[in-house]
Amino acid sequence: MKYTKIFRILSTSIIFSLLMIVILATPVLAAPVITLSPTSGAIGTTVTVTGTNFSSYQGDILSIFFNDAEIADSPVVVLDTGAFTANFAVPGDTAPGTGWVSVKGRLGTTLVRSSFTITETEIRLDSPEGTVDTVVTVEGEGFYANKQVNLYYNTTKQ
Repeated sequence: MKYTKIFRILSTSIIFSLLMIVILATPVLAAPVITLSPTSGAIGTTVTVTGTNFSSYQGDILSIFFNDAEIADSPVVVLDTGAFTANFAVPGDTAPGTGWVSVKGRLGTTLVRSSFTITETEIRLDSPEGTVDTVVTVEGEGFYANKQVNLYYNTTKQ
């Protein structure tokens, strides 16, 4: 009988202790996210990086990298809202394919990263050959954004 009473008290104490842990536990914060706008483009394209859900980093200084090179608008300070915004232009030495935008903390730890597609330079002619005075329409993509493009042609036959 004596052991039953002790067992009840001990069981009740354990249950209440576990309930207090569950009740007092803090809710989990959402994971930090970065959004890129646009998500693809040519060399020279201006990209806006918007960070959200960085509430646990309020007031912290974070660095933003594109393919392991820190961008010009970096570092940024996380606002009280847990957000930040930065801009950068895709560097001229970037190869076509996938580039990575990373946000790193003070110790260089990557907190979050997102991909950016660098488009390949391409030129299309509506007519690959013709006589003198033939009008040729040239279309292209993957060049520097908002920059002049110079076109040259060769009159030598192959």
